[in-house]
Amino acid sequence: MPAGSLLLAVTALASVQGPDLEERVNRAVDRAAEALLQQLRAGGVGNQPGAHYLAALALLKSGVPRSEPELAPILAYAREHNPPQASGTYTAGLQLMLFHEIGAAAEDQPARSVLAYLLRHQRANGLWAYPDGAPDLSNTQFALLGLRAARQIGLEVPEDCLCRCLGGLMAAENRQKGFPYQPGGGPSDSMTVSTLGGLAILDEFAELLPRLRTQLDGVRERRQAVEQAYAAQWEGQRSPPLSHGWGHYLLYALERYGDLAGIERFGRYDWYQEGAEFLLRQRDQDGAWGDVINTSFALLFLQRAYRQPGLAVTPQGDAPAAAAPKPPGPDPGVEHVASWLFAGPFPLDTALDLARLRPEEGARLNGQTWRRLQLDAGAPTPLLSLRDASAKPAWLLFATRLRYEALDPAWPPVELTAWLQLQEDWSLWLDGALVARRPRVRRGDTDAVVLSVAPGPHDLVILLRNDLSAARFGVRLSDSQGRPLPPLLRASANILRERGDPPSPASRRRAPG
Repeated sequence: MPAGSLLLAVTALASVQGPDLEERVNRAVDRAAEALLQQLRAGGVGNQPGAHYLAALALLKSGVPRSEPELAPILAYAREHNPPQASGTYTAGLQLMLFHEIGAAAEDQPARSVLAYLLRHQRANGLWAYPDGAPDLSNTQFALLGLRAARQIGLEVPEDCLCRCLGGLMAAENRQKGFPYQPGGGPSDSMTVSTLGGLAILDEFAELLPRLRTQLDGVRERRQAVEQAYAAQWEGQRSPPLSHGWGHYLLYALERYGDLAGIERFGRYDWYQEGAEFLLRQRDQDGAWGDVINTSFALLFLQRAYRQPGLAVTPQGDAPAAAAPKPPGPDPGVEHVASWLFAGPFPLDTALDLARLRPEEGARLNGQTWRRLQLDAGAPTPLLSLRDASAKPAWLLFATRLRYEALDPAWPPVELTAWLQLQEDWSLWLDGALVARRPRVRRGDTDAVVLSVAPGPHDLVILLRNDLSAARFGVRLSDSQGRPLPPLLRASANILRERGDPPSPASRRRAPG
């Protein structure tokens, strides 16, 4: 491999159904996020920790920084009040999802306490319930979501707990090929879809849990019959079955099931497109969908909150060892690159010669000066904080320097991963060569860029379009397994070229299509 060349693999974590829907969804998310913040300011959920956690999760998935005044007290409360005692399963599950979203680590006591609460409160039939109620499948789906988040944080979830849960879910299956709210009741769409999503979570756990895998294999035909019966509802109707009772709750469940199970269509219907169009027609004048809870469910659907790689599982107990899976994201300890040079804004018709670009503080480029930025290492930065809010859509340039401090310049390249949360049209350049380009994607999407970097310094430049939406800029760099960079690798705009450094070699690989 030539020195400084780049091996690149870009993986978009969401698909889009065309620019028109994509743009309308982005605009709807912008308005709904602001409306949800306003509802929180007005005390819209009172003293309900679970509803606050749900709203915070939806806002974080929508790109709102955790430093936002309405979010900071919710996150502080979640860390200080654990386990959730009287609040029950919904709160515990949402609390663990929130901990995972903000980057909690396995050694964090709040996350461990909430997981212990969930494990203690599993009922004898394998399901979960309200503190004083009978077991039901709705509480159980939020317990499974919490257990999944706990595993993503790095906590161990006992296989026995998961096997018992599977038994309880399948025992509740109705003869009409659906799932009820409580065992013995009639099936409903929302509970059927929620439970199918829960089974998809158990599939993720079962990759390295042989007893759970065997139990899932044993119910495969019954499960397929339920899946086929639900898909037939879509195929047999003139319009998708989305307007039934509990519609926003149903859509949130549908997104989990569709994305966790890898399903794009039911019959001829693209479920995401149909659901997004349904939500866009149903908005209130302020952009919300009624109350805090329904607006949060709608945002989580639109953001496809569960369209992510699966669990990064490791062998537990006597499970056989397996090759390490690709990490679903960087470890919680991997911070955003904070040190950048910035130039802009540039009008969209500006001719920028990025192939000859050599960013240096104070240098001029098309009438703009490169200046140093120190961004938040803990969260993506709102783009509106970097420019005049009254300006027109424009290009922005960000540059930092990578340096591989190899003791011997003949050492082979090292592999690292760049995790990009850019939310607008962007292109990535290394040493003057275009290596990747993406059109605008929905808020919350992440691109994983795998790099092979040779010894020496390298200029990493990102050209980003900003249309003055609530978009944010965030870049994290990890090793190939998602862990923090080794000490010999640094990324900072403060790195200066040193005497004797070789000139920056441009990658000659073409950008992926």
